[in-house]
Amino acid sequence: MKKTGETIGIDLGFKKLATLSNTMEIDTLDLKKEEEMIKKYQKQLARKEYMSNNYKKTLKKTT
Repeated sequence: MKKTGETIGIDLGFKKLATLSNTMEIDTLDLKKEEEMIKKYQKQLARKEYMSNNYKKTLKKTT
């Protein structure tokens, strides 16, 4: 966006992340795939012995 010096308003919502007063709409982010991956690796971590080599390997995958 270009700087114009004008003031705009932002309306945050659920269906759309944001709607600006100049009628521009910003869609919400779809993070389902990322959430599933995090869930998978957290479950794997819970089954590992704390601070073992396999625990550390799995921990690296989550970050």
